[in-house]
Amino acid sequence: MSDKTKNMFRQYYAVIVTIMFFASMVALFFIEIPEKNRAIVDMCIGALVRDFISIITYYFKDGESKQEKNEE
Repeated sequence: MSDKTKNMFRQYYAVIVTIMFFASMVALFFIEIPEKNRAIVDMCIGALVRDFISIITYYFKDGESKQEKNEE
């Protein structure tokens, strides 16, 4: 896989996870989850939160470390 293809995949993945994250947060306000399904929903939302944090860290923390290296 070329670098361009990998970069496009990362960008699409980031957009999809971000949309799913915010959609699920909004849906939690409007949809009542049955008691027996809450554990599954909690795990799915936990996975989305983990991926969302990874994406934010990748795109924003990586830029900070590059700036710090350039300043030294």
